[in-house]
Amino acid sequence: MGGRSDALDGAFVIVFDMCVFGGIVLLLTEISSLVYLLNHPLFIVLFICYLSSSFLTAALHYRVVHSNPGILAPLQSLQGTPCPHCAAPTLVRSHHCKSCGCVARFDHHCFWVNNCIGEGNHARFLLFLWAGSAFIILQVLVDNVILASKPAQESNFIEIHIILLAQMLCTVVVGFFLLGLTAFHTYLAATGLTTYEVLKADTIPYMTLGMPFFEGPGPTLVRFFTMDRSWPSTWTPRRYEGAVSDVMRVVMKVVDNEYYSCC
Repeated sequence: MGGRSDALDGAFVIVFDMCVFGGIVLLLTEISSLVYLLNHPLFIVLFICYLSSSFLTAALHYRVVHSNPGILAPLQSLQGTPCPHCAAPTLVRSHHCKSCGCVARFDHHCFWVNNCIGEGNHARFLLFLWAGSAFIILQVLVDNVILASKPAQESNFIEIHIILLAQMLCTVVVGFFLLGLTAFHTYLAATGLTTYEVLKADTIPYMTLGMPFFEGPGPTLVRFFTMDRSWPSTWTPRRYEGAVSDVMRVVMKVVDNEYYSCC
């Protein structure tokens, strides 16, 4: 990795962590309300869940940032045609990223974590999204409880609580994006697809099968959450194998396999 793009991605990583812990810091502007509300057991539970979700989100973010997405080494002894960009042996679902290199079961390059999402860390990335979504929801709940504890008839209500109101507005906007992204990647996990395959379906031959790696919700999710323990993976499900004719099997032994692409 290197260059301007990586520096920009690194800045996004710092900005994300500042947003997570910045929400806690901004709540200190309502310290009097917090002290009052912490006398209520239900709010104590809510606030503990909120703090826990923030630290869990930050911890998972760190893990994804420093994880290996499944980068294929140039000298790795695997079957497949070599990548024209880095000479790494390619797999059925590998793709070459200009920042990270060839990544097994490539999903996308995420600037928020300055890393690719692939076979080695996609499950961890989804856990990070789930934790982040929980944090966003709890942030809005805490903000609303604090605002609800204030007399709304105050003539200068907005001026007094402008910081909290601005924070809640930003949280809601980010929340719509994050919850949508979380739902999308949950769908990908349950169907055995990747972002790259969904976006490039028209150019990937095996995607004419619809969902070639779907083996039922249960087995597909199990494989999704355990695949990073054994990457790079060379498995191909029966549905995918069954769609390849005997003639194509012979041809693929002679010429470059069109299903192995890193471009």
